[in-house]
Amino acid sequence: MSIMIERLEGMVNRYHEITELMMQPDIVSDSRELAKLGREQADLTQVVETYQDYKHSMEALEEAKELLKEEDKEIKEMAKMEIEELEPKIEEYLGKLEILLIPKDPNDSHNAIVEIRGAAGGDEGNIFAGDLYRMYSKYAESQGWKIEIVEMDNTKYLPQLEKPAEFLEQLNILLSSEE
Repeated sequence: MSIMIERLEGMVNRYHEITELMMQPDIVSDSRELAKLGREQADLTQVVETYQDYKHSMEALEEAKELLKEEDKEIKEMAKMEIEELEPKIEEYLGKLEILLIPKDPNDSHNAIVEIRGAAGGDEGNIFAGDLYRMYSKYAESQGWKIEIVEMDNTKYLPQLEKPAEFLEQLNILLSSEE
């Protein structure tokens, strides 16, 4: 746990260091360096915010445990309720931090091209390809990704599109179907 805290503290320090750097005139005038620092800061933002929420919850938990030592029954009751509320929150923050600390793949920020083909299997293969396309499309939509259809054979098994090409941001889908 202490290694994780040390790593998180290092990330918080780097986040603040980047903020300081981005205010320097020589960095502001260098658009490439400013963009590079902005991307790095954006990558650290979610980790830093989650860590700060975790720290605030831990402080509140310690305060609630101190209140358990009080003589007043109402204060003890309120402290118990707060502890019951904070402990699952802290576990949630720890789980989220463990996921956020997994090193990022350098290809995570790149676009992807996915090709879906009906291939062998005749009509069943084409129906499956259509289902697969809808599944990937809905998943991409739930992640907030944009989809662009590069090429598509219109068949009765695949959805008819009103707009054959949409703006590309994070995900390309190359879709074709063999009959």
